[in-house]
Amino acid sequence: MSTFKRDFTITGSDVDPADRARVDAIAVMLQESAAHHADTWGMSIPALMEQGRTWVLARLAIELDGPRPAWKDEVEVETWSTGFRGHIAGRDYIVRKKASGEVVGRGSSVWFVIDLDTRRPVRLTEYEGLGESEPDKSSGVKVGTKIELPSDGAADTPLAVRASDLDLNGHVNNVRYLEWLYESVPREILRERRLCRLEIHYLGETRYPET
Repeated sequence: MSTFKRDFTITGSDVDPADRARVDAIAVMLQESAAHHADTWGMSIPALMEQGRTWVLARLAIELDGPRPAWKDEVEVETWSTGFRGHIAGRDYIVRKKASGEVVGRGSSVWFVIDLDTRRPVRLTEYEGLGESEPDKSSGVKVGTKIELPSDGAADTPLAVRASDLDLNGHVNNVRYLEWLYESVPREILRERRLCRLEIHYLGETRYPET
């Protein structure tokens, strides 16, 4: 199947104090939808691990539109592959409220399949044809090639990796970084403003115990 849809219900642990779904909770839904779609191709992480390989997320951008889903709201995530290019696998997402069909979020991501021994990306030529892609379909979200770091005025917020942050790959799960980003945002901004766009590039693996 070229597109994949999966339904989710917003839980109490998914929302912030204003009863708005947090971006990390939405990212979990995107991740799960991607994983289940890949599984229909026989390309789940456990299946790849039997070949000595695994999926890793390289870049992710999320844009949030309209009213944020609240507790008990039901949402549908639609996801599709935008194709394999060399070492790169592209994937886009659209998040809709089930009741109204209103789009509340969009996303785009870049993934690698890496060799578990070398931790290096492998070319995806051998996987072409396992699943259909939609190279001309776009969520409307663009992922950049590089994020420019601030030259000054940035604050450091040291965080210790917990054992519960690790995933199937044995490193910190990509969603944990989105949770950590909230710790670096000043309290008054969290209280008075609403996140509309997030982009994160994963440049290396973090393991336990590290800071």
